[in-house]
Amino acid sequence: MTTTIKGLDVSHYQDDIDFIKVKADGYKFVIMKATEGTYYKDVMFETNYRKAMAAGMQVGAYHYGKFSTVAEAKAEAKYFLSVLGGRKMTYPVALDLEENKKGASPAVLTDAAIAFMEMVEAQGYAVMLYTYKSFSYDQKRLIMSKFKPYILWMARYNSYLGVDTDLWQHSSTGKVSGIKGNVDLNVAYKDFSGVYPRAVKAVSETGVSQVSHIVPTTYVSKSKVKYTVKAGDTLTKIANKYKTTVSKLVKLNKLKDKDIISVGQTLTVGETVKKFYNKKFDRLVVLNDKITLYKDKELTKKVKTYKKGTKLTITGIVHDGKVPRFKTAKGYVTANKEYVKAYTVKK
Repeated sequence: MTTTIKGLDVSHYQDDIDFIKVKADGYKFVIMKATEGTYYKDVMFETNYRKAMAAGMQVGAYHYGKFSTVAEAKAEAKYFLSVLGGRKMTYPVALDLEENKKGASPAVLTDAAIAFMEMVEAQGYAVMLYTYKSFSYDQKRLIMSKFKPYILWMARYNSYLGVDTDLWQHSSTGKVSGIKGNVDLNVAYKDFSGVYPRAVKAVSETGVSQVSHIVPTTYVSKSKVKYTVKAGDTLTKIANKYKTTVSKLVKLNKLKDKDIISVGQTLTVGETVKKFYNKKFDRLVVLNDKITLYKDKELTKKVKTYKKGTKLTITGIVHDGKVPRFKTAKGYVTANKEYVKAYTVKK
């Protein structure tokens, strides 16, 4: 029996949405418009994201593409990522590609789309392509064979789609509890919830399309750096301490007056970026003064420490949506690139 999971996609056209009612109506996932081109942010994106996450739905986002070259696609990807702002997504994000007003050739438009998807994927998001069957297959505006490594989301408002896909947008006039007016309805043929990288389809011995996942080579973890205001502090002093600017602090903290801060107030003064290996290697060498070996993959039960220069054999890697960890014969260690260097032994 084919798995079908109900979901929908929304934008500002649906106005204020009661996602608790949407979920109660049997819809598991929602993909919401975030951006278009390099200039437009959907006015309901922030609200939709917050309310859908709070309701416990599987949440993804999409960007409406207007590019016709690789350079334009990368600029749009950069803008999309800036609006996502590193937010956790519990469902894949999508490139919505359904126009070619500048008349780019199928090869050029395809290369541009893949450049967009690769750039977004490099930031740890699972990425899929949304397009219409008429645009992609009937009019042949894209070389669809090149998108086989990606999740495909196809639109056709009919009782029959006629092509292989992973998600099908089958209606634009759906009625769902919690939404006023019409909304796009979708079905997914696999559970794509969770945080994972690129989906690569393979055909099993039974001929059924399956999905396996390939991780990006680097996992990036970002966290905000906080500072508690002390007596005698000014924004200028704090900015100098953290090598930033007053204007950035004002923007980060949405301060109304740069001259007014209070003792005990918590400010965001920047962010830390940590990079982790995200694929299996043969060996690692300890770079830091020492690293800790843990018995469990959650890194809570310490076993011992290894000194700088110690070499270990890697038997696996854990990349379950949290920061990656290397598995060794005796336990687990960090895959943080600041602390270890991983490498493959040449045969």
